[in-house]
Amino acid sequence: MTSSLYKLAAKYQDAQVHLWGAIEGPYGGYHSLDSYGTVVLFAGGVGITHQLSFVRHLLNAHNSNVVATQKISLVWCIANLDALEWVRSWLDEIAAIQHFREVVSIRLYISRMVSSELGGRSIPAYLDVRLQRCEVQSVLDGEVLAQIGAMAVSVCGPRGFSDSVRAAVRRRVSVRSIDLFEEAFSY
Repeated sequence: MTSSLYKLAAKYQDAQVHLWGAIEGPYGGYHSLDSYGTVVLFAGGVGITHQLSFVRHLLNAHNSNVVATQKISLVWCIANLDALEWVRSWLDEIAAIQHFREVVSIRLYISRMVSSELGGRSIPAYLDVRLQRCEVQSVLDGEVLAQIGAMAVSVCGPRGFSDSVRAAVRRRVSVRSIDLFEEAFSY
């Protein structure tokens, strides 16, 4: 569907095209992560849209000294770099917020791309790009070692991805204070 829509838009670049669409949602609910010193946000594919609102809110609230959050880690897993264009402007806006570099880290795992395909692509300096599948347990273990206060882990992505995050949290919950928040979008 996305490819078909793109081809239609490319074909009629200078013309007006009328289409119909359906919008679903909202799904789930909003969880406050304000009381956590460390917030780790896992996003799979379009799950990034759910997590970006947390990053923006927590960073702005951190700058106003109204949340406990001191560290925000966003881990986004995508198949190819094209997905970055979906949210590039939002990420750029967030990266421009005061204290971004001190508080936020963004790791982008690209599973179906090799380094030679990056040639000529503009990648923002604030992204830590890794051309591999995300090893969720390893990522979470690293976050636990650098944990500040209580930790919130949030996941929004495909079912299998969410399952792996849930399993990783379950393995570490007896060691540290970690709460898991899931936002599912599977059929």
